[in-house]
Amino acid sequence: MDETSEVRHRLGLQDQAQPLNPGPRAIATYVEATGCYGHNGADDCAADAAVLSQAAGKPVRVQWTRQDEHGWEPLGGAQAHDMRGAVGPDGITAWSHLLIINPDGLRNQIEGNVVQGVSRTLKEEVSYTDDRVTSLVWQSSSFNPGPQYEVVRFNEVPVIETILIDHPDQPPLGAGEPTIGTMAGAIANAIFAATGKRLRTLPFTPDRVKAALSEQHTPMPSASPAAGRG
Repeated sequence: MDETSEVRHRLGLQDQAQPLNPGPRAIATYVEATGCYGHNGADDCAADAAVLSQAAGKPVRVQWTRQDEHGWEPLGGAQAHDMRGAVGPDGITAWSHLLIINPDGLRNQIEGNVVQGVSRTLKEEVSYTDDRVTSLVWQSSSFNPGPQYEVVRFNEVPVIETILIDHPDQPPLGAGEPTIGTMAGAIANAIFAATGKRLRTLPFTPDRVKAALSEQHTPMPSASPAAGRG
């Protein structure tokens, strides 16, 4: 079996091809295409091509549009992570890492996480019917009608201050993307501190915030008394 594609995970494609009995060889030939990080539709499109080619008994070409990818790409399962965080005396959250080799690169990674976490918390939501995803485009237009998948735009990105805690006695390790998971809780706590309302359904759209504010009033959380005060 020969594949020509922007395959980013060659071993993953080979794993997908195993049930197809591809014969004595399975070759994935990489071609340059649009960039991305992590997993993209090229891997799944290539797997589709392998299945269809075997069914047809001859070479096939499979090409997804952006709408095809958003509507029909396989989705990963939900995950749970155990995380720890710390808040300094001025309320700024600090990122504790292992050995930091490239502070600027780590800040960039964290800032990207924050932006994506804010976007998921305030805007991002998949629209769907009983049989399909309907939010297939980044921006609705006459050429791309239908609901758009909302994301935070550049002019909406907040100012981000990142504080790094280095551990030079520890080995280096990739930063990953755990900051994304903390943003919803941080924003939800900020809304609760300001309004006394708990929002538990993402995204926190203006309509959901207004609906929460219109519910029966919940007393605002009181501040803890200062230590040592009688």
